[in-house]
Amino acid sequence: MMDVKYSKEIRHFSFSCDAQFYAVVLGLGSKVKVVRVSDGEEVCTLEARGFVNDVQFSTRSNVLAVADDGILLWSPAWGEKRLVEADGMLSVRKLFFSSDGSVLAAVGPGRVVQLWSTFNWKLIRKMSGFNKRASQVALSGDGRLIATYGGLRGDVLISESRSGASVCRISGAAGGRLFDEVLYMQFSPDGRILITIGTQGGLMRVWDAKTGERLRSCGEVPKGYCASVPLPSFSQYSGMFASLEGDRVVRLWDPARGKMLQELKAAGRVESVKFSPDGRLLATAGDDNTVRMWTCAV
Repeated sequence: MMDVKYSKEIRHFSFSCDAQFYAVVLGLGSKVKVVRVSDGEEVCTLEARGFVNDVQFSTRSNVLAVADDGILLWSPAWGEKRLVEADGMLSVRKLFFSSDGSVLAAVGPGRVVQLWSTFNWKLIRKMSGFNKRASQVALSGDGRLIATYGGLRGDVLISESRSGASVCRISGAAGGRLFDEVLYMQFSPDGRILITIGTQGGLMRVWDAKTGERLRSCGEVPKGYCASVPLPSFSQYSGMFASLEGDRVVRLWDPARGKMLQELKAAGRVESVKFSPDGRLLATAGDDNTVRMWTCAV
């Protein structure tokens, strides 16, 4: 694999589900470049309607979703972009696909999360009523469950994505202090457990997704991890996750055993880390304006 150098800092990055393409956003821009992984050649450039806040490829198709003033969609099979109006949202800040690609969650700047069906791109439902902004969202593999964090004291709510019926509440996911935050959440591929990482010591906690019971703590994210650095990238294929030691060293972990598997040293500050869908590649991008592909010890 080859490194690809760009003229500006890389702010957003995502792999396609077949690892043939990646999407990259440079600086605070409105353009998304779609690039072929094998040779680094640019396939196309998409012009968003405003600043791009996030880019995510679907986990089961090569549909790319771009968060701007709404949701912009693109696929190599279409050859053109399509627009989805985020009902009632002035802009979309974050996007999350379920592992099976059936549901897309769009997070707005306030206290609203919208769930969209990717089969017909119809709105499934709106979620609101958070104590503060919904800063973290996770979808189960089949899209049936959604975990949202937007309350005080690190409370995480798990509910049925379509009906809105409450499943359980998880208390203490961030830590025990008043201003602790949940930095990261991810369901296991089978949807039976939820992994959270909070600001208090970066402790990774594993929860029963049906009861909210804390099952175990798998160990701490390396010293130096904080909210200002990229959040871990979780591999649905291998079960590994990637975190940062300081701002240039990426470590790969087995969360079930709390064991470090591999350490990678980047040339510049890392702003984004993403696994390829098969878990064999990890892409890092940052302030040295370069996308680097690493082979993972799967």
